[in-house]
Amino acid sequence: VNTLANYAEMEVYPNPATDFTKLSYTLHQNMDLRIILYNASGQKVKEILNKKHFVGSYTMDIELSTLSSGIYFIEIQSANGKLSKQLILRK
Repeated sequence: VNTLANYAEMEVYPNPATDFTKLSYTLHQNMDLRIILYNASGQKVKEILNKKHFVGSYTMDIELSTLSSGIYFIEIQSANGKLSKQLILRK
């Protein structure tokens, strides 16, 4: 299984969330990243980021106020694999 866990770490908080959440991630090597939010059915809800990143730690706010309550997944994708965290949204 191709996994990004060897190259990156991520946290999502608060979780459960209401109108926003924070995504913190650390990269252990330079890579092109996509960060995507999926619903529980696996449908892409929002593309959050698509750009080159460098080794280091990053934090970003993700706005969720237009989404319905439910279970979502925030996924970091790169050529090295994927890393995903579950997010519970409560309104």
